[in-house]
Amino acid sequence: MKLVTALLMILFLLGCQKINQTLQKESDKIASSSQTKQVIFPYPQIIKFGPSSVKTGVDFNVTSTGNSVIWFKVENTPTTSVVRLDEQTLPMVYSFKEKTITCEISKAMYATPGERKIYIVDTASGFVSNTVIFTVK
Repeated sequence: MKLVTALLMILFLLGCQKINQTLQKESDKIASSSQTKQVIFPYPQIIKFGPSSVKTGVDFNVTSTGNSVIWFKVENTPTTSVVRLDEQTLPMVYSFKEKTITCEISKAMYATPGERKIYIVDTASGFVSNTVIFTVK
């Protein structure tokens, strides 16, 4: 009886080893035949903007509506993006073809001196651009 049990155990282990070898070969085939493609989602990027500094309380780039406007030259910025100035979302016009954004800025945003952080957020992906500084002197 012990001999039969030992023989069955040996056959079982040999079978497991054979299955393991087969699985390893199949795994190696899959790994060598498949091509891994890495998808890179580019982050929005502010290339240039203006004006980068203004005088306290003095209007700039005034539109026909009387509001001041700041402009941005951008890259990798989808239409799902928004511009934020110190956490406040700005009303914007985006020219996808020209890769430019213009935003109206309320007088309150340049009524007191200081540095304001401006950045772009892609609301679809959550990706955030580089931060630029808008200085009010």
